Amino acid sequence: MNFGLTASRSLTLPPLEKLPTERSTVSSFSRQAKDLVPPEQIVTAPVQTVQSEIGPSHTSQKALPNAPGSVANRCWRSLSANCTYTTSRIRIGEASQLPAQVEEVAQAEPSKPDPELGDLQMTPAPDPELGDLKVQPIAADPPIGASDPELGTLRIQERTVPEIPIAFPNRPRQPSAYLLLRTDYFNSSNVFSDVEPVDDGLVRSGLTFFYAPPIGSKTFLITSFDANLIRYGRLGQYRSITGSIESLNYDELRLRVGIFHRITPRLSGEIGWSNQKLFTSARGLQQFFSGREFFGDNSLRVELSRQDTLSPRLSLNTYYQFRWSFANPDDRSRILNSLITTLGYSVSQKLQVAVDYQFTWSHFTQQARDDFYHQLLGRVTYNLTPRTQVNLFTGFSFGNSSDRRIDFNGFLFGAGIVFSLPLF
Repeated sequence: MNFGLTASRSLTLPPLEKLPTERSTVSSFSRQAKDLVPPEQIVTAPVQTVQSEIGPSHTSQKALPNAPGSVANRCWRSLSANCTYTTSRIRIGEASQLPAQVEEVAQAEPSKPDPELGDLQMTPAPDPELGDLKVQPIAADPPIGASDPELGTLRIQERTVPEIPIAFPNRPRQPSAYLLLRTDYFNSSNVFSDVEPVDDGLVRSGLTFFYAPPIGSKTFLITSFDANLIRYGRLGQYRSITGSIESLNYDELRLRVGIFHRITPRLSGEIGWSNQKLFTSARGLQQFFSGREFFGDNSLRVELSRQDTLSPRLSLNTYYQFRWSFANPDDRSRILNSLITTLGYSVSQKLQVAVDYQFTWSHFTQQARDDFYHQLLGRVTYNLTPRTQVNLFTGFSFGNSSDRRIDFNGFLFGAGIVFSLPLF
């Protein structure tokens, strides 16, 4: 966690030589029948409705033959369209509709009553409760103007506006946009990473708009915009050897865009682009983003992060970043390889302690320079509320550079508070 500036031996060099050396500014954003078988269709035999009417008055009376299997007997078992009945005895239809043999048998044997049952008569028996039921054929369409005697005339109007179905989500939607407010204090015994150490501290205050909408089941579009004010303590206003008043305060704007993808439940990756601009601020808190731009950077980056749970309370997080920086001025352009590991232990739901290690190799593309920077910190994190987090850290930095004017050895400590506000 270094917000210091890389400079040469003395404080009298131009401001361009006192540029912030990014040590731990990298950060990662990683992120959660019963078969409806239709009821068995009951197969039923088709019901045939047989309509029987009282025969015409000129139908002659015939007696049923007693011989089984006769045509007349079949007519009695299943009522066909040419079989009629009277209220006294069963009548057979017109003689012309019967075969000749049945006609002869019917004339040879006169009608006799059954010796056991007697003379059978079929008369309509009205129901004592319902009375005489008369079945009338149902018309396909009721006549115009007909109405139900109880319900009256029902008018059904076709719906002209479609009904929009209401979709109920399975779970509450998680917000994808946040506003982060933060204030950090950082102190180093070698704030310039110089062979002649200078002890000073700085305060960084700012806000971050973070937006990560999902573009797939495991893929997110990562966008963030940062605006930070960096103000030094003793070096915020100092007098140079020439007698002029100088200041190392500056303002920072940073834009970041990337595609984040969860490769496995533990491994995630991101590829993206970032832009950084630094502006001088000689008047401290009286000047915001109106000074001269003295540094600009466009970077392409590839990141990998992995989370491993070693025990219910112990976890190991690993982060790697490759960044190709195109800077203005050109001599600040470089290729960086950064590796960060965090071993964290959850003391309680709100309190966590961790050990952070960072290694960064910076290869400058426009000058013969390579930096190898190491940082080891002990950190305590406490969640005041679900949206507010406090950090305390201390440790030391060390390393070497091909430029003999650079020395990374120093003692570090600092504190910070972050407040996150979900937007939508």
